[in-house]
Amino acid sequence: MAPKKEQVKPSAVGFIQMNASTFSLAKPTLTLTVDEDTDMVSAEVGNCVGAAYLEYEFGYATGVYGTSFRSQKATELFESAEEEVFARVRAIGADGAISAWSDEESISLGVNDILAYSFAEQTGAAVINDVAHTVAIEVAFGTVLTALVATFTLSPGATAKVGATAQVSGTTENNFTSPVVYAVKSQGGGGSTQNWTVTVTVAAE
Repeated sequence: MAPKKEQVKPSAVGFIQMNASTFSLAKPTLTLTVDEDTDMVSAEVGNCVGAAYLEYEFGYATGVYGTSFRSQKATELFESAEEEVFARVRAIGADGAISAWSDEESISLGVNDILAYSFAEQTGAAVINDVAHTVAIEVAFGTVLTALVATFTLSPGATAKVGATAQVSGTTENNFTSPVVYAVKSQGGGGSTQNWTVTVTVAAE
């Protein structure tokens, strides 16, 4: 699906006035989170005590920032038109002194994929079909399917359940004598859920 081309929209909430007299121009930190209900991204800046204001840059590819603005807020809320957001921030003093940019941070929205899937007992790599949302994997002959523990990677921030049971990679047991459906819920995008069907077969003797 082609993404919409629209600008990041900073909000007018969370105003924090900063005192420039104690600003040390330390490299700030940046944390991005997503509200599952509103699909709004929150950018929270740390290590910026004493800054006169902050300069935020946002984009949709690593190292490419299409939106830049200055703010006296250490927390900004904004909407995103893309599935992944990249951001960085720097502090600026009243005298114009500038800190180093923070480390680039990114966050995914509305993405609910299984990226990797494996068993200790497998005979080969899992086949992950991200169109049909299926995973097919073979385990060694003699493997008991009633209590297998999968190791898996989901889209950043996503969570998974099988029925009502939250799934923890490398920990949760499931009965794979028949296909198992994982409900993978995205971090953003209103917390959208995609069902993934995992089918396990046992190798012939």
